Amino acid sequence: MAVMGPVIGTILAIALIFILGPTAGIVLLSIMFGMILSIFMRQKEIYNDLGLIKERLEQEHK
Repeated sequence: MAVMGPVIGTILAIALIFILGPTAGIVLLSIMFGMILSIFMRQKEIYNDLGLIKERLEQEHK
């Protein structure tokens, strides 16, 4: 399944280039920015949740 994401993304990028022409670059950049921002925010949330779990586990062991 991890292989299918980049393959589908590449196919969609090529299709966008053919359909939109020169403006496809701007569209692709905005999509990439959104995806990277989403991944960053998700990882930040997971990191914060792990910190809370760690604090609670430390409190239980005291």
